Amino acid sequence: MKLKQSVDVGFARNGGNQELLAIHLGKASATVSKYMTGKIDPPFSVILSICEYFKVSVSEFAKWGE
Repeated sequence: MKLKQSVDVGFARNGGNQELLAIHLGKASATVSKYMTGKIDPPFSVILSICEYFKVSVSEFAKWGE
């Protein structure tokens, strides 16, 4: 799964932006940016929270990044 691609699809389908996602995750925008660029890998708990943000299952979110 390509996290940035999955998140971009989520934004296109459901709206939002990286700053709102960071607020939802309780993370700094810089941290979320590092997740998106692949500089750091998010823990699975963050992936689950991103899926909650987009209101999709983990498997559906992963498909968006294929």
